[in-house]
Amino acid sequence: MLATLNGLGADHVPLLTWCFGFPAPERLRWETDGNPVTHWYSKRLEHIHTLAQPWKLEDELKRAEASLSMGLDDVLEVSVPWSRDPEVTWHDSVIPAGATGGHLRYPILVREYRTPSGSLRYAV
Repeated sequence: MLATLNGLGADHVPLLTWCFGFPAPERLRWETDGNPVTHWYSKRLEHIHTLAQPWKLEDELKRAEASLSMGLDDVLEVSVPWSRDPEVTWHDSVIPAGATGGHLRYPILVREYRTPSGSLRYAV
C-alpha cells in the first residue's frame, strides 16, 4: 500500500482471507485481560453480530500481526462509525513522507472527526 501511495509498483499481490469466527491456530492465539482469544473477529462485526467474546482494538492489531506472520495480508478498518450524531463531520488528509509532523520515509493517513464535544484525530 505504501509503495502504491508513493507511485511505485507493489511488492506482492495482496492475499486477504477473512475467516472470522473460526478457531485460530494454537500457535497464533493470545490472551486479553487474562482470557484466551481462541477465535478471530473484527471490530466491524460487533456492530452487526453478537461476538462470543469481547473484541478490543489490541485484538484487532494482534490478529493483523498473526495474519502477517502467515504471509497473509490483513485490513485494519479506519472508517466512519456505523451510527453517529448528525453534527459529527470528518476530514481525511495525507501528511507526505518527510513533511513536518509526519514520518521521514512514509506518508501518514489522517482522519479527524469534529464533534460537538471536540475533535478526535487519528493517524496511520
